Amino acid sequence: MGARSMPGQQCQDVYRLNRMKGLALGKKGKLKGIQSLRKRIREHQEKLSREKSKPAPNTALVEYWEKEIRKFENEIKKKQRQLLRRRGKRK
Repeated sequence: MGARSMPGQQCQDVYRLNRMKGLALGKKGKLKGIQSLRKRIREHQEKLSREKSKPAPNTALVEYWEKEIRKFENEIKKKQRQLLRRRGKRK
C-alpha cells in the first residue's frame, strides 16, 4: 500500500479529531471532561504554590503553569456553554 491510509484508520482519525474538539462527547463526557480539567487546575495550582515558595522561583515554569490554568479554565467555560446550549435545545 502507498501513502494512503486504510478506511478504518481514517474513521479513527476523524473520531479522534472530533473527540479533541468535544464534538463526540455527550453530557456525561463533557461533565467528566470538566471534572478532569478541574483536577488538573488543582494540580497546577499546587505546583505553582510550591514553585513560588522557593527562594528563587523559576519564572518560566510559573508563567507556563499560569497559562495552562487559563487554558483549562477556558476549556471548562466552553464545555459548560455546550452543555447549556444542548439543554436549551431539548426544552
